[in-house]
Amino acid sequence: MEHQIAEYHPGKRPAPRGTAFYPRKRANTACQVCRARKTKCDNAKPSCSYCVKVGTTCIQSPVDLSSFDPASLKILQRLDDIEQLLVSSTAALDLSDKAEDIPTLCQPRSNATGANTGKLVLYGNVLPDRTESVLRWPIFMREPSGPSSQVLRNVVPDTIAAPSHSGCSLAALLEMEPQGINAILDNFFFYVHCKNPILDEIATRRLVNDAFLDGLDWSPSSCLAMVICALGSIATPFGSSQDTKPGSEAYHNSQVFFQAAQKRIGSLLVRSDIIGAQCLFLSGVYMVCVFQQFYAWRFFSQALAACQRLPFLAHAQELASELDISSSPGSPDTYEQAVYWSAWKSERELSMELSLPDFNIAHTGSALYPHFFRTPHNRSALQRTKVRSGNARLGYFILLKYTCGD
Repeated sequence: MEHQIAEYHPGKRPAPRGTAFYPRKRANTACQVCRARKTKCDNAKPSCSYCVKVGTTCIQSPVDLSSFDPASLKILQRLDDIEQLLVSSTAALDLSDKAEDIPTLCQPRSNATGANTGKLVLYGNVLPDRTESVLRWPIFMREPSGPSSQVLRNVVPDTIAAPSHSGCSLAALLEMEPQGINAILDNFFFYVHCKNPILDEIATRRLVNDAFLDGLDWSPSSCLAMVICALGSIATPFGSSQDTKPGSEAYHNSQVFFQAAQKRIGSLLVRSDIIGAQCLFLSGVYMVCVFQQFYAWRFFSQALAACQRLPFLAHAQELASELDISSSPGSPDTYEQAVYWSAWKSERELSMELSLPDFNIAHTGSALYPHFFRTPHNRSALQRTKVRSGNARLGYFILLKYTCGD
């Protein structure tokens, strides 16, 4: 018993627990030159004796990691990873800030209020700047920017060319067989109406056939029938077509129909019904098809002006705080919305492209959308809206198309 007490040394502390798990290595680490030579390094700062002697760069670790346990080394490695992530994210933010500064140089100065100034950044993402906006960068300020009025006058003819007298006359075209009329209507609905669905197909086919059977008069219905036939005569699938190029029989027939419609369109300017807006809009579509953008913009502007007295627009202004697009299929309200949004979008696109002196709208405040139009990204309002089962798909197609800027 006494022998056991004599062997016990209470003053000696036991080895720490971590020593068994983290054995320490040698205190100093040679520089890279000495390690490559496999010689002893005195670790002098800032350069060891051998590196000073031979005149080479002494590369030593700024932190001696040999005295750290594996857990500490792992922590240091994680901190290095975090530092790298922060550096890379900061560099990415700097690049994005520089990219956002470029559009601000392209935007012309305006007298917009502070509220509208905050919307410019948002609207700039919805409606990107045109290609010509690059010419408004400071480096190009010494040169004239944008299409000048002289260039615009050169590309816009004073009048639209009248159809030649060598082809069929209007009276001869009105004697067309039913198969020819149906072919024109099929082309119109397959290649024109599908992109701008502003008409009821069944009623429109009946209207055009009645115009050919009963003869033309000076009514708005006859005007609409002639515009539809003009578009159907040159409507083709996307791509070039030898059958409808200028000088062809189909192109001549379309000019004859269009001239007949224009003789009747003047009376529509003093009407406030939907058929006048439809005739004006489709006339603009025809001008686009024959590459007359300036005259197309004039027709779209008149169509948009004709829509200002439509009942649905007055109702929408009264319910500006609600989202009311629940029109029943085939109702007049559905086609009023269709022609309004078609004319609105077409006029806005062409006015931006033509750079007209008094109609050049470049992301100016609330002019992007009408004030009664619900913001497209307001999902809470859409979730609160109870969609009826009988809602017209046409209305949603128009709304989605022009919201996405397609």
